[in-house]
Amino acid sequence: MGEHFRISSLIRPKLEELGFSPVAVLRQANLPLNLLDEAKIFVTTEQLFAFYNAIADLSSDPAIGLKLGNEERIERYDPIAIASLYTRSFRDALAETILADGRAAGLLIAPAGAAPDCRRRLAAAVETYLGLRAATAEIATGFVAAGLGAVVLKQATPGLVTLSSAVAAMIAQQTAIAAFPLGAGLGGLWYSLFPAAVGPGLLAATTAGVFLGGAMLAAFSGVVTDPLQRRLGLHRRRLERLLQILEADLAGKPGRNPILRDHYVARLVDLFDLIALAMRVSHA
Repeated sequence: MGEHFRISSLIRPKLEELGFSPVAVLRQANLPLNLLDEAKIFVTTEQLFAFYNAIADLSSDPAIGLKLGNEERIERYDPIAIASLYTRSFRDALAETILADGRAAGLLIAPAGAAPDCRRRLAAAVETYLGLRAATAEIATGFVAAGLGAVVLKQATPGLVTLSSAVAAMIAQQTAIAAFPLGAGLGGLWYSLFPAAVGPGLLAATTAGVFLGGAMLAAFSGVVTDPLQRRLGLHRRRLERLLQILEADLAGKPGRNPILRDHYVARLVDLFDLIALAMRVSHA
């Protein structure tokens, strides 16, 4: 069943409510006409795409996908959807969905001797998956810092630490040139040979400002990174990786590495940031 997808049994009344004939949809998709009469409707990937493409072909409404996926009548929800609807977070909804499978619930709620490490491994896998958003935000912030450093400061600033140092140095340099007693022209020449020192107060204030801006950027970075990752297929690959890990654990075949690479990429960005800062300090 690993290569099959389940279609909700609520799809027939939803199609009829939207004015579709379920038989016409199945005929358009070249699927068995009694498919929606089955108690549990499972289809292959090709059949799933054919089914929803048939609905799109038979509809003239460009918003049919939104209407089809928006179920306002809660009495039609299955137990999993109801449990997910009333959970506090995506984490709880995912847990409710996992526990809805009797086999998964049996392993997770089994006596301690039956699967002692199963709960811990599953919790670690889900926590790792949920932490990917923070790692992606850190990576995006690093790229923005590098771009600002290259475009505005003409320097390598792979992270917020080096960006803060470079911005503080620029402010100190420009302030010293403007305040040079013999004029800004001679001041620029003088401080090009003897760069102005950055005071600890200026460095602290600049670092606080840059990190505050970085935190705000990380909070809203998903507006850009989520559509990009969806278009590149990264979201789907990560979720498939998580499902493979969960399936292996629940089937009693642990051993898959639950660690995803985004965290390592984020730490590499931090490492490059510290190396660039060390090089800047050594040259100073």
